[in-house]
Amino acid sequence: MVHELTLLRQLLATEITIHFGPKLNEKRTIHLELLKCYSKHIKDLFDTAESQHEAYRQGKIIRTQVKALLPPKTSQEMFAVGNKESGELVKNVRHIFKPIIGG
Repeated sequence: MVHELTLLRQLLATEITIHFGPKLNEKRTIHLELLKCYSKHIKDLFDTAESQHEAYRQGKIIRTQVKALLPPKTSQEMFAVGNKESGELVKNVRHIFKPIIGG
């Protein structure tokens, strides 16, 4: 019984809204996992887009981290040449961009 409920929850995990009609003014909400069970084309389409979705998610995280390093959250003095604390700033920037540039 528990296994069946888990499977049902997995089929109902992601709701998507489909807009249709001449002016796209009609819409229906459907569960993506259920739709993917009935359409190989939709399954392939969404599976292919998953990597792009993950890239956008990572980009949003990086953007948030970079914004935290900019004024007013980080003082202008941190960017001054010769500042002892600027080494920490550089270390933070490297940490943020490590997934992109490797290393």
